[in-house]
Amino acid sequence: MFFLDRDQFHGLNVSLLTSFVTSWERYYRDPVSVYPGGNQPIDYLRELNLSGDLTAENVTRLLRWKDPRMLTHPKVSGGGAAANEQVVRVLEELHRLNEFRRGEMDEKSFEAVTKQVFPSGFVWPLFLFHIARPWEWPIGDQHVFRAYTALFGVQSPETFADFRHYRRSFSDLAGRLMLSAQSNAERSATVASNKRLDNALMAYGQFLDAYDR
Repeated sequence: MFFLDRDQFHGLNVSLLTSFVTSWERYYRDPVSVYPGGNQPIDYLRELNLSGDLTAENVTRLLRWKDPRMLTHPKVSGGGAAANEQVVRVLEELHRLNEFRRGEMDEKSFEAVTKQVFPSGFVWPLFLFHIARPWEWPIGDQHVFRAYTALFGVQSPETFADFRHYRRSFSDLAGRLMLSAQSNAERSATVASNKRLDNALMAYGQFLDAYDR
């Protein structure tokens, strides 16, 4: 018979990283459909469109994937549909996302764009960094931050500056799973590997939320 040992919930043994990812990613669930009430799941990796620029459809679907309750466009309710102004603001800056993706805009300038689109909070602005350059910027989320706090013994990120510490830690772990890459084919493999790490952190963070209060 197996018993949970809360004393073992915290701390990270990097020599067991592969086992950690393999064990926890199986509990990750990704049930968001392309359309509300539909049964066609959003293909996150395909919508990143790593071989070219992001399209309006890519971005619309990725935003819904990130937060189907708040970032679905168009919004459907009472049998009707209306534009989601938050998503519309992102789509108006689509050329900026692609400029950043292509390396034609620096990080500081793009940060200003993301804060203009999403004036409050920092998780949604960070997601724009992620979908523009997912091989460099991991996904920010309360659950992965909870896992990060438990594994590294640090405070949960609350600002862009804090997130840079998370980004370094994530990159270090990701590098132990797969080396960073530059070509499109290599980037695709890197992003897929990074998503496995993110899935494991997400699932572990959800577990901690339920059992480590």
